[in-house]
Amino acid sequence: MKNIKTYKVVNKVLFLSSVVVAFSIYTFVKLGYCAEFCSLDYKVGIINPAYQYFLLLTIISGIFLFLPVRYFKTWFKYLLPVATILTFIHASGVSVNTSGVLSMSRAEVVRFDMTIFGVASLFFVITSYLKEKLKSKKPEIKK
Repeated sequence: MKNIKTYKVVNKVLFLSSVVVAFSIYTFVKLGYCAEFCSLDYKVGIINPAYQYFLLLTIISGIFLFLPVRYFKTWFKYLLPVATILTFIHASGVSVNTSGVLSMSRAEVVRFDMTIFGVASLFFVITSYLKEKLKSKKPEIKK
């Protein structure tokens, strides 16, 4: 029982901290604080991708607030670290100064990767739910 309460708290903390970080980045840029001392490379290379990451993490972790804790626990242990590492590696491989019709900026790469991660999380929840339903409906054979 203590483990369930721990992961409920972790889910709420993850959601609230990602809301705070995304809102802070948004207000930092929109109020013009970044215009004074941020270089274009800093804004395009770090601030915009971080905003996209935390915005989509807020949405994904917010969905888990309404689901049973066992889904969040597995997602938090296995899917979140892999997705974060892969997103970071993929975004760091993109040049800050992108030009061209088909090239993606770092923020677009992060948005793309996190959208794929969101779909994978949705697929994980649906398959886990269906697997539990099939186990509960399977008749037991008595010997």
